[in-house]
Amino acid sequence: MSKPKRQKMNPEWKAKWLEALRSGRFQQGRDQLATNIYGFDEDLDDERVVDREYCCLGVLACVVDPEQKDWRDGESELPPALADKVGLVDNHDTEGGVQDMLAGLNDHQEWSFKKIAAYIERYL
Repeated sequence: MSKPKRQKMNPEWKAKWLEALRSGRFQQGRDQLATNIYGFDEDLDDERVVDREYCCLGVLACVVDPEQKDWRDGESELPPALADKVGLVDNHDTEGGVQDMLAGLNDHQEWSFKKIAAYIERYL
């Protein structure tokens, strides 16, 4: 049985993702698509969400589905339906797919969003 070929990204979603990664609007985080950052609110005398951090895949998820209908905080990879929509599909029978590679650049190599965007622009 031959391995399925990795799809090329949908050019429209790729362009939107690159713009978002380069925009400075997203604070970079690690290990999850999105993570809430909590701070103390003296008026409420309680903690509340003050900001959010995103991994590079979380930025894509936010671009495609900003209301989070098809993905959740705490997930570490794109849901299959969302990955399919943008053409960022891995063979989930093996490790080392494109999502794992991008997550590694973000989480372990600690590449900036701008450097990841340059990689995506060139290779995906």
